[in-house]
Amino acid sequence: MARTKSAEKSERKTMKRKEINQARKSTVKTSIKKFLEAVTTKKPIEEIDIFFKNAVSQLQRAARKGTLKLNNASRRVSRIALKLKKVKKEQEIIN
Repeated sequence: MARTKSAEKSERKTMKRKEINQARKSTVKTSIKKFLEAVTTKKPIEEIDIFFKNAVSQLQRAARKGTLKLNNASRRVSRIALKLKKVKKEQEIIN
């Protein structure tokens, strides 16, 4: 329990930041899941590209805002980019 006014304000700020960060992390996770779902259900490559761009955008935004660390976001982008590359290669072989 906060004792001083500054401690009370600090607690309010922390709670507000926590809510914002949780919402941003949730958005990131959702966008990655949508991308992975599109990949596993073998949707058209154009649609997968849209989901990929959205996921990368959300990850970079979270890193820029400080919700995720930069290396964490970069690692995740790298991993989903590898999946996208693999899918494009498979599409190329089929066509």
